[in-house]
Amino acid sequence: MSDIQSVFRQHNPLEQLIDQLIEAESDRKYNLIEQKEAQVERQSAVSDVGTKLSSLNSTISDFQNPFASKFDPLDVTSTNENAFNLIMDEAGLAEPGDYDINVDNLAQRDIVLSDSINNEDGNLTNQVIEFDMSMGGETRTISVDTEEAEDNREALDLVTSEINAQFDDLDEGLSARVFDVDGETSQISIKSDESGSDNQITIQNTNAAADELGLANLYNEDDLNARFTIDGVDFTRQTNTVDDVIDGVTVELMQETGNERISVVRDQEEALANVQGFIEEYNEVNSFIRQQTFLNGESGDRGPLQRDRMFRTLMQDLRLEMTSSFGSNLSEEDQEDLPELSFNTLMDIGINFRQNGEMYIEDEGQLEDALQANPDEVQEFFTHEDAGILSRAELRIDDFISGSDSVINSLENTIDQRIDHYENRVEREERRLETRRDQLRDEFTQMQQVMIEAQNQMQRMQAIGGQMGMGGAEQMMMMQ
Repeated sequence: MSDIQSVFRQHNPLEQLIDQLIEAESDRKYNLIEQKEAQVERQSAVSDVGTKLSSLNSTISDFQNPFASKFDPLDVTSTNENAFNLIMDEAGLAEPGDYDINVDNLAQRDIVLSDSINNEDGNLTNQVIEFDMSMGGETRTISVDTEEAEDNREALDLVTSEINAQFDDLDEGLSARVFDVDGETSQISIKSDESGSDNQITIQNTNAAADELGLANLYNEDDLNARFTIDGVDFTRQTNTVDDVIDGVTVELMQETGNERISVVRDQEEALANVQGFIEEYNEVNSFIRQQTFLNGESGDRGPLQRDRMFRTLMQDLRLEMTSSFGSNLSEEDQEDLPELSFNTLMDIGINFRQNGEMYIEDEGQLEDALQANPDEVQEFFTHEDAGILSRAELRIDDFISGSDSVINSLENTIDQRIDHYENRVEREERRLETRRDQLRDEFTQMQQVMIEAQNQMQRMQAIGGQMGMGGAEQMMMMQ
């Protein structure tokens, strides 16, 4: 029924007129919606600023991490890339230096092989094959009844299945498989999961049936360990991954070598790239805030945060902190405890600011010289706990993003309240307009009923007048 009424109203001229009148009275509602949408846009902009500031603060924290070595990163290389996979540890404890290395033997997993057994023979069937197997301090008795095996191949399958079942509970165990060698013979291969002599597999206490398998180790015990020499010192390790010889470097041995060299060197390119990366992220925040707070005096266009001057003030404060001299924020007494540096400002190492607040490298050579000659001083200049320019900038940013009473959080709460306020007012206005719509519909309905009643009365009067006219005409004819 409601659908029929809706269709009727859509095609009813009276309803169309009411819609036009309601539309004419909806300016206040549309103004409220516009103000709410402005707050929603403002809310989104504040959230985006918070995200970008948090990201910048995270980057600052990375620079302040002494193990990250952002200003003095190291790289590790070798004279034979095929022989070593080199990984710098996150702790970054390595110091520049060269290491002569010779790899005599790679660590490997132990393998025990059986003799090649003829598949179709039956010498292993209808027997109990029994022996003790040890690995990694664990000894298990392998006992297999081959009565149901039709040939040797099936007997071998039963043996490997029992071995796997016995050692399945070990985290670092072994695996046994049967390989078809040439279509006529098969061979058991038992391999440890991990390398090193600690994982050597031993076979003992074999009975006569087990002796027919001919189980024997493929490698000697010494062959299972990595053996190498660094700067004349001999090392033996259970695995090919060595992380306890060169501080801060994990060396994965990949092949036996003659004399090779591993070098830990300062990476000037990465240090410069780290500084450039920070500058780019800082400029991204600066540019975004300028976009959100702009005001075009001619057109009147403005960013959603144009009235929130605290964001522009933040960027001005950050610029002030970064252009100030090292330790200028401290008292004279505290300044006496600061380390002496070869430079005091960003400009001294080739970094400057443009008029729009953008940071840039003005003299790359000057920056490279500082990073190469005095990387520790650059680290102090940027990250000193009390006087470093990044430490001071971090405090400013923390006021905006950290804690429930931060600028961002407080502003978002205020905007949320305003959005709720406008939504409530819009709802009230919509209820008022709906009441007004019902009022107009009632008024127009009453007017329509009055008009219909007047029209009916007119029609009745016309009918009476017509009857009176017809009676007069008949009287005139009779008189003639």
